[in-house]
Amino acid sequence: MKRTNWLWGRKANWENFLGALSQTPWRSILTGDVGTQIGSFTSTVHSLQNKYIPNPTFTLKPHDHSWFGYDCRVAADNKSKAWRRYKRHPTQANKQLHKAASDNIRRILRLAQQQWQDELRSKL
Repeated sequence: MKRTNWLWGRKANWENFLGALSQTPWRSILTGDVGTQIGSFTSTVHSLQNKYIPNPTFTLKPHDHSWFGYDCRVAADNKSKAWRRYKRHPTQANKQLHKAASDNIRRILRLAQQQWQDELRSKL
């Protein structure tokens, strides 16, 4: 299953996004009945989001846990790349890169699990 991750707080271009929203000709877009207006509003905002907010798509694997999100996938991929690099070229530098990637994924996984558990607790 593919999932789109909106990176709202990271590399979003808020200045241009808000500028584009303020420059949008809302009077000409929001015409017709309420259903049409909602559709037009949604598609306009979504197209601006696509333009100014980074939104990488990643694939969830069947064995991934429900708390395993975009940051976890990126860290797992980086660890895997570091391991393959070290196996091809077993230098001390590549070993250190793999160790750093392993430490990073461990930290990210702990944080993701904790956030997921905290969210579940808050819902109970």
